[in-house]
This record gives sequence, structure tokens and C-alpha cells, in this order.
Amino acid sequence: MRHVITLLVALAPLALSQQPRVSNARTETRAVASLESDFKAIAAATESPAWIGYAVPKAPGFGGNCDHKGGPVQLEGDTFAAVLFRVNRRSVEKVRSFSLSCDVDGGGLPLIWLTGAKPAESLALLEPLAKSSQPEGALAAIA
Repeated sequence: MRHVITLLVALAPLALSQQPRVSNARTETRAVASLESDFKAIAAATESPAWIGYAVPKAPGFGGNCDHKGGPVQLEGDTFAAVLFRVNRRSVEKVRSFSLSCDVDGGGLPLIWLTGAKPAESLALLEPLAKSSQPEGALAAIA
């Protein structure tokens, strides 16, 4: 377990520049000082559907694979995972996580991509959501 934590901490600075390939979205990139407080401020100002996302080093064994649609399946994929939150009317509606090698279709919604997220901050943001009434996406992202 200690080796996994050491690996995640060592990879964290690389996550600053990691971003999935995004189409069909109005993408905006913002650097964060504190993931939780910046995320909450953005979500609180969101009246209509939007996505907020960031990258973190992924733990060994994390699947997070893309849906297979005839392209190659990467057996030795990325070392980072994207964590995305669908927000609407100041609250989180859905949490998704997957490999950064996946192509993302934003469905025409805004996507605010946060850089500088740290694994411990991501965990602190996801833990309360994992205890909510719909924990599946948050639990998958934590795993």
C-alpha cells in the first residue's frame, strides 16, 4: 500500500498538464489553488448543466477503460485518470472516471477542466459523494 501511495505522490505533478481529448464541449481550463474550495465555488455558480473535471494519477489495477467501439484496447494504458462531475443547479448529479486516453464527447455542455488537482484533495472531494444517495460514480473514482 505504501508503494502505491508513493507512486501516486510522485506522479501528481505530471497530472497538472494532463487532459483528455474533448469534442462537442465548450472547454475552459482553470488552475486550482484548493480543489475542494474551487470546485465548490464553480458548482455553486452553475445554474445549468455543465461538467467539471480534473486528472489524478490512477492506482495500479484501475480499469477506467473507454467503451470499446472498434478501436484498439490499450492493455498498458495511461497512468492518469480523468474524474468528471456533471453539475446542475449548484449540485453534483453524476460522477464519471476513466482513462485519459479515452475520447470525451461533452454533449454540447461546458467543461471546466481544473489543473493542479492533488490525489488527497480528490479523495476529500469524492468521499462525501460516496456516502450520498447515489454513490456509484464517486466510489468508482475513489477505487
